[in-house]
Amino acid sequence: MTTSEEITEVSLPPILCRIPQAAAAIGRGTRFIYEAIATGQIEAVKSDKRTLVVVESLRKYARELKPAKIKPMIRRRREHPLMGHNNPPAGQRLR
Repeated sequence: MTTSEEITEVSLPPILCRIPQAAAAIGRGTRFIYEAIATGQIEAVKSDKRTLVVVESLRKYARELKPAKIKPMIRRRREHPLMGHNNPPAGQRLR
C-alpha cells in the first residue's frame, strides 16, 4: 500500500442490533428479547425512537447459560416381524 492510497471501508463487528436480529442471533423470539431487556438479562439502548440491543450483552447472556444435560439415546434393536417371539400364526408358512 502506498501513501497515496486511502482506506475507503472499515469492517467492524456490529455493536448494536435491532430486536429481530437479536432474537435470531440467540435463537429466541422477539417477545423473549423484550422480556430479557425488561428484566436486565440483556442490555438495550435508545437511538431516537428505536430500541437497539447491545450485541455484547447477547454474548454475555449466552455465556452465562447453563450447559445442556442430555441423556444418551439408547438404541433398541427392532425385532424382525418373522423372527423371535413374533412367529407367524400356526398354519401359515414362510416363503
